[in-house]
Amino acid sequence: MISPWHYFLIIFFSCRSRLILVGVCFIAIVLYFTLFSRNEDLLNNDDYIAIEDLLGVPYLTGGSDPMLGFDCSGLIKYLHPQHPLITGSAASIKESLPSTYYYQLKKGDLVFFILNKSHIDHVAMVVETAPNYTLIIHATNAGVVKDTLESPYYLNRNAGFAKIPNFINIAE
Repeated sequence: MISPWHYFLIIFFSCRSRLILVGVCFIAIVLYFTLFSRNEDLLNNDDYIAIEDLLGVPYLTGGSDPMLGFDCSGLIKYLHPQHPLITGSAASIKESLPSTYYYQLKKGDLVFFILNKSHIDHVAMVVETAPNYTLIIHATNAGVVKDTLESPYYLNRNAGFAKIPNFINIAE
Protein backbone atom coordinates (compact mmCIF):
# COMPACT_ATOMS: atom_id res chain seq x y z
CA MET A 1 0.00 0.00 0.00
CA ILE A 2 1.32 3.44 -0.88
CA SER A 3 1.44 5.89 2.01
CA PRO A 4 0.65 9.62 1.78
CA TRP A 5 4.40 10.30 1.93
CA HIS A 6 4.96 8.23 -1.19
CA TYR A 7 2.28 10.24 -2.97
CA PHE A 8 3.90 13.46 -1.82
CA LEU A 9 7.37 12.45 -3.00
CA ILE A 10 6.09 11.28 -6.39
CA ILE A 11 4.17 14.48 -6.91
CA PHE A 12 6.95 16.72 -5.53
CA PHE A 13 9.55 15.40 -7.91
CA SER A 14 7.23 15.38 -10.92
CA CYS A 15 5.62 18.80 -10.46
CA ARG A 16 7.23 22.22 -11.00
CA SER A 17 4.40 24.55 -10.01
CA ARG A 18 3.90 24.97 -6.26
CA LEU A 19 0.20 25.71 -6.57
CA ILE A 20 -0.40 22.57 -8.58
CA LEU A 21 1.79 20.65 -6.14
CA VAL A 22 -0.27 21.76 -3.13
CA GLY A 23 -3.56 20.92 -4.89
CA VAL A 24 -2.44 17.52 -6.08
CA CYS A 25 -0.99 16.67 -2.63
CA PHE A 26 -4.25 17.62 -0.98
CA ILE A 27 -6.25 15.46 -3.38
CA ALA A 28 -3.83 12.54 -2.96
CA ILE A 29 -4.00 12.68 0.83
CA VAL A 30 -7.80 12.92 0.83
CA LEU A 31 -8.02 9.95 -1.54
CA TYR A 32 -5.61 7.93 0.57
CA PHE A 33 -7.56 8.44 3.78
CA THR A 34 -10.88 7.92 2.02
CA LEU A 35 -9.90 4.69 0.29
CA PHE A 36 -7.36 3.04 2.57
CA SER A 37 -7.88 4.10 6.16
CA ARG A 38 -9.70 1.92 8.69
CA ASN A 39 -12.30 3.23 11.07
CA GLU A 40 -10.92 2.44 14.54
CA ASP A 41 -14.19 3.37 16.22
CA LEU A 42 -16.11 0.22 15.36
CA LEU A 43 -19.49 1.50 16.37
CA ASN A 44 -19.99 5.06 15.21
CA ASN A 45 -23.39 6.72 15.60
CA ASP A 46 -24.78 5.24 12.37
CA ASP A 47 -23.80 1.72 13.46
CA TYR A 48 -25.33 2.31 16.89
CA ILE A 49 -28.67 3.18 15.28
CA ALA A 50 -28.48 -0.08 13.30
CA ILE A 51 -27.83 -2.00 16.52
CA GLU A 52 -30.88 -0.32 18.05
CA ASP A 53 -32.89 -1.82 15.17
CA LEU A 54 -31.97 -5.32 16.40
CA LEU A 55 -33.53 -4.78 19.82
CA GLY A 56 -36.58 -6.96 20.26
CA VAL A 57 -35.63 -9.54 17.62
CA PRO A 58 -36.88 -12.82 19.13
CA TYR A 59 -34.72 -15.57 20.61
CA LEU A 60 -34.20 -18.63 18.40
CA THR A 61 -31.86 -21.47 19.34
CA GLY A 62 -29.11 -21.56 16.71
CA GLY A 63 -30.52 -18.41 15.10
CA SER A 64 -28.32 -15.90 13.29
CA ASP A 65 -30.83 -14.00 11.15
CA PRO A 66 -32.73 -10.84 12.24
CA MET A 67 -35.81 -11.97 10.31
CA LEU A 68 -36.03 -15.26 12.22
CA GLY A 69 -34.24 -14.69 15.52
CA PHE A 70 -30.91 -14.95 17.32
CA ASP A 71 -29.26 -16.92 20.03
CA CYS A 72 -26.33 -15.21 21.77
CA SER A 73 -23.54 -16.54 19.54
CA GLY A 74 -25.67 -16.08 16.42
CA LEU A 75 -26.08 -12.40 17.25
CA ILE A 76 -22.31 -12.00 17.61
CA LYS A 77 -21.73 -13.83 14.31
CA TYR A 78 -24.26 -11.50 12.64
CA LEU A 79 -22.52 -8.41 14.05
CA HIS A 80 -19.06 -9.69 13.01
CA PRO A 81 -19.75 -11.58 9.76
CA GLN A 82 -16.26 -11.25 8.27
CA HIS A 83 -14.33 -12.56 11.25
CA PRO A 84 -13.13 -16.18 10.87
CA LEU A 85 -12.64 -16.79 14.62
CA ILE A 86 -16.27 -16.16 15.49
CA THR A 87 -17.80 -19.59 14.99
CA GLY A 88 -19.55 -22.11 17.18
CA SER A 89 -20.69 -21.62 20.75
CA ALA A 90 -19.90 -18.85 23.21
CA ALA A 91 -17.22 -21.06 24.78
CA SER A 92 -15.51 -21.77 21.45
CA ILE A 93 -15.58 -18.09 20.52
CA LYS A 94 -13.89 -17.19 23.83
CA GLU A 95 -11.20 -19.84 23.33
CA SER A 96 -10.33 -18.48 19.89
CA LEU A 97 -9.97 -14.80 20.85
CA PRO A 98 -7.36 -12.95 22.94
CA SER A 99 -8.48 -12.00 26.44
CA THR A 100 -8.65 -8.48 27.77
CA TYR A 101 -9.58 -6.79 31.04
CA TYR A 102 -12.71 -4.98 32.20
CA TYR A 103 -10.96 -1.60 32.35
CA GLN A 104 -9.78 -2.03 28.72
CA LEU A 105 -13.21 -2.77 27.23
CA LYS A 106 -14.19 -0.80 24.12
CA LYS A 107 -17.11 -0.85 21.72
CA GLY A 108 -17.18 -4.12 19.80
CA ASP A 109 -15.42 -6.19 22.49
CA LEU A 110 -17.07 -9.37 23.75
CA VAL A 111 -18.14 -10.33 27.26
CA PHE A 112 -18.66 -13.96 28.29
CA PHE A 113 -20.84 -15.42 31.02
CA ILE A 114 -21.61 -18.62 32.90
CA LEU A 115 -25.38 -18.37 33.36
CA ASN A 116 -26.82 -21.84 33.81
CA LYS A 117 -24.01 -24.37 33.89
CA SER A 118 -20.40 -24.73 34.96
CA HIS A 119 -18.97 -23.59 31.61
CA ILE A 120 -19.25 -20.50 29.41
CA ASP A 121 -22.69 -20.51 27.84
CA HIS A 122 -23.43 -16.89 26.94
CA VAL A 123 -21.76 -14.02 25.04
CA ALA A 124 -22.60 -10.33 24.63
CA MET A 125 -21.04 -7.39 22.77
CA VAL A 126 -20.05 -4.06 24.30
CA VAL A 127 -21.87 -1.13 22.67
CA GLU A 128 -20.96 1.68 25.06
CA THR A 129 -18.41 2.27 27.79
CA ALA A 130 -18.00 4.91 30.48
CA PRO A 131 -16.29 4.91 33.87
CA ASN A 132 -17.97 2.16 35.93
CA TYR A 133 -20.59 1.60 33.22
CA THR A 134 -20.62 -0.81 30.29
CA LEU A 135 -23.63 -1.28 28.05
CA ILE A 136 -23.93 -4.63 26.28
CA ILE A 137 -26.24 -6.06 23.63
CA HIS A 138 -27.10 -9.75 23.67
CA ALA A 139 -29.75 -12.30 22.80
CA THR A 140 -31.68 -13.61 25.79
CA ASN A 141 -34.82 -15.72 26.12
CA ALA A 142 -36.70 -12.40 25.91
CA GLY A 143 -34.98 -11.58 22.58
CA VAL A 144 -32.23 -9.08 21.77
CA VAL A 145 -31.83 -6.62 24.64
CA LYS A 146 -29.40 -4.11 26.09
CA ASP A 147 -28.20 -4.48 29.68
CA THR A 148 -25.51 -3.03 31.87
CA LEU A 149 -22.60 -5.29 32.61
CA GLU A 150 -22.48 -3.90 36.15
CA SER A 151 -25.92 -5.22 37.10
CA PRO A 152 -25.49 -7.81 39.88
CA TYR A 153 -26.93 -10.62 37.77
CA TYR A 154 -24.33 -10.27 34.99
CA LEU A 155 -21.44 -9.03 37.09
CA ASN A 156 -21.62 -12.14 39.31
CA ARG A 157 -21.74 -14.48 36.30
CA ASN A 158 -18.94 -12.89 34.27
CA ALA A 159 -16.47 -15.35 32.74
CA GLY A 160 -14.11 -12.97 30.94
CA PHE A 161 -13.65 -10.51 28.12
CA ALA A 162 -12.17 -10.71 24.63
CA LYS A 163 -10.94 -8.41 21.89
CA ILE A 164 -11.55 -9.16 18.26
CA PRO A 165 -8.18 -8.86 16.48
CA ASN A 166 -7.79 -7.44 12.98
CA PHE A 167 -11.41 -6.48 12.86
CA ILE A 168 -12.42 -4.43 9.84
CA ASN A 169 -16.16 -3.70 9.96
CA ILE A 170 -19.42 -4.50 11.64
CA ALA A 171 -22.27 -5.25 9.27
CA GLU A 172 -25.53 -4.30 10.80
